[in-house]
Amino acid sequence: IYDCTFEENNVAVKEIKNINDRDLYGLLKNALIMKELVNENIIKIFGYSFESKSIIMELCDGSLYDFLYDNDKRIDFSNKQIID
Repeated sequence: IYDCTFEENNVAVKEIKNINDRDLYGLLKNALIMKELVNENIIKIFGYSFESKSIIMELCDGSLYDFLYDNDKRIDFSNKQIID
């Protein structure tokens, strides 16, 4: 994962290695769908590149591991909502 700037936004560029074209196509197809999702709780996808096998996404402060195991960054689920 690379820390970059894209259209004046700090972004993460994730290179996907060791993936066949069929699986890459499926992954990038999902990225295209996720690009349309706009919510403060969903990482924003700016775009993708089939040629360089990479996804351009919002740069987050920390990792999933941090949010799961670091008490200072833990997510408060006390106000969770159930979505049917």
